[in-house]
Amino acid sequence: MRKLSHIVEPTSLLLSWQEPVTRNRYIVGEVSHAGDSFCFRYLPGPDLEEAKEHGFKGYLAFKHFDEEYRLGVMESFMSRLPARSREDFDKFLAYWHIASNLKASISDFSLLGYTGASLPRDGFRFMPVFPGMEAVEFIVEIAGHRYHENGCEIGEEVRFVAEPDNPHDPKAVTAVSADGCKLGYVMHGLNNQFGEWLDSGLLRGEIVRVNGTADRPVVLVYVAYERDAGLTCQCKIATLRL
Repeated sequence: MRKLSHIVEPTSLLLSWQEPVTRNRYIVGEVSHAGDSFCFRYLPGPDLEEAKEHGFKGYLAFKHFDEEYRLGVMESFMSRLPARSREDFDKFLAYWHIASNLKASISDFSLLGYTGASLPRDGFRFMPVFPGMEAVEFIVEIAGHRYHENGCEIGEEVRFVAEPDNPHDPKAVTAVSADGCKLGYVMHGLNNQFGEWLDSGLLRGEIVRVNGTADRPVVLVYVAYERDAGLTCQCKIATLRL
């Protein structure tokens, strides 16, 4: 079984929120840090405004949209993850294909980014930001797979393709299988990152698991990026059960 063995500390984490009816995802906030000091703020812009129109009231611990929060930030968000002291914490790492020997060294900040810290009850999920990195590997979910009745199999190769003419999002990046079938899209919030990677290097991956239901199929992708501006980007889809 493939393991994530090369953990890169994200420079920041984007907080996304998924509207429960349409399941559209919006980037509503950001967690940044300098050393051991952490800051959370909401990100003004079209995503936040549209999320509000669809009922977004903010994260429970941080109610005011115009404030920067510096107290209790990590404590609030880490409550979304199992404690490291729990006996099943190693199983949690294995679930996300994080090598067990990283248990002591991976930071809480990286754990939030690499696992997403999503809970079924509230629609929140973190997205790691890796600008300018030479090499990165992590696991992401393919969005919108339920709209494409194309099966996924372990080991199946795919390409990631930018869609600048997409009427809904000119920064959209689609995942296409080796036989040309569309599997879905890179989750909103990560498309900028993938667009940069498609322009500057090589993406690799592999299917590790397929799961979900007919109503909500879950497709997660193992992605390994290596910077090399002269290479044509090829990649393989990897799936992992949420």
